[in-house]
Amino acid sequence: FSRHNVRDLLTNKVFVVIVRKKVVDATYLEASIPSVSKCKFPVSPGVNIIPVNTLFTKKVNGKTNFTIIGAGKTGIDAILFLLARGLDPDKIRWIMPNDAWLLNRENMDPTSASYNDLVYFEALLSNSVDTFSSYFPELERRGHISRLDPKITPTKWRCATVSPDELDDLRSIKNVIRQGRVLCVTPTSMNMEKDIHGLSIENHILVDCTSNGLPAKPVIPIFQEDKIVLQSLIMCQPIGSAAIIGRAEAVMKSEDRNVEKNSLFLPCSSPEMIRDFIPAMLRSLRTQLLIGSIKGVGSWWRRCRLNIESHSDIKTNMKFMLRMHEILIMMDNGSKKLQKFHVEEFGKFVDFEMWPEGFQTPSEIARVVRIYQVFVLCVLVGLIVILMITSA
Repeated sequence: FSRHNVRDLLTNKVFVVIVRKKVVDATYLEASIPSVSKCKFPVSPGVNIIPVNTLFTKKVNGKTNFTIIGAGKTGIDAILFLLARGLDPDKIRWIMPNDAWLLNRENMDPTSASYNDLVYFEALLSNSVDTFSSYFPELERRGHISRLDPKITPTKWRCATVSPDELDDLRSIKNVIRQGRVLCVTPTSMNMEKDIHGLSIENHILVDCTSNGLPAKPVIPIFQEDKIVLQSLIMCQPIGSAAIIGRAEAVMKSEDRNVEKNSLFLPCSSPEMIRDFIPAMLRSLRTQLLIGSIKGVGSWWRRCRLNIESHSDIKTNMKFMLRMHEILIMMDNGSKKLQKFHVEEFGKFVDFEMWPEGFQTPSEIARVVRIYQVFVLCVLVGLIVILMITSA
C-alpha cells in the first residue's frame, strides 16, 4: 500500500488516496487545454485575445475580423466553425508557422478503414518511392493525404484529419501568414519570427489555438515498479493504446514480468516532423503484430471496439483473407524499407529489436497462411468434385 495526495484544482482541497497496487499516470502525455493554459508568447494588457474554447460566445457579423493563431487541428476546427456560422473567408487571417500533411477522412469509414490503411505499405513499396522525401507525395497521389497549398511542401505530420469538403473550405482562406511563430503581441501589432514589420491587430479578435493536444515526449518504460505511465503504442491512438496497456497489466499480472511487458509494448512518441513518421510507424506495426500472439491480449484486441479492425464489414474481412499472404509479405518488406529510411533520416539504426526472439516475423506468418490457404483451396476443390460426381 502507498499513500498519495490529490488536490482539487477548483477548491484546492487535498484528498488522501490509498493505492493498493499501482498508480496509473495519465499525465505524462497530458494535453494542454486552451482555456486554462497561458499563451506561448507575451501579450500586452488589453489585447482582444481569447482561447479557442470561448469562440462560440463571439458574434459573427460583417464587421468582425478573426486572426486564428495556430495551424494544427485546433486551428483548423476553429476556422471551419467560423465558416459554418457564415463568416466571410476574407474576414479570417490564419497564422500558419508550418504547413502539415492532412489525412483524408473519406478513408476513415470504420467498416473499411483498416483495409484502406494498407496504402501506407503499397505506396512505400512502389517504384516511385526511392527516398523518404518521395513517400508522402506518393500517399497524396493515391488520395490518402492532402495539403493545404499544392505549391508548398508540408514539413509537419500530426495526424490531423479533414474531409475533402473541409479542405475546400480551408483553401477559401486566402490571408494565410507564413512568417513563423508569433513572438509577441503589442497593443497594436503582432510580431512574427520572419517579419520585422509586425501585423496590425486593429479590429481583430485573436484566437489562440497554440495549445498542444498531442504532445511529443521522449518514450519511457510504461510498466514501472509502482506505476504505469500511459503512452501511445499505436501512432496517434492514445485511447486504444491505454486500453491495450490496461489489458496487458490485467493478464500479465506478475510483478516480475515488467521487463517482459516493457520489451513487448514499446511506446511511440507522437510525430511532429515528417520524418517522425518512420519510428512511430515501425513501433506501431511491431505492436499490432506482436499483440496478436500474446495470450489473453490478442483475441481481446481483435474484438475491442477501440480497434478499428473490429468494425470491418464482411466485404473488408474477405479482402483481408484473400490477400493475407500478400499483406504480410508487404508489411515485412515495408518495415525493412522504413528501417533503411530511418538510417538515412536519423543517421542510425532503430534502437529496438523489430521482431523479438520467440515471435514470428510477418514473412514466417505468411508461410503458415499460404499453407492454410492452399489447404482450404484443396478442400473446396474436393467438395466441388464430389458434388459434380454425385450429381452426374
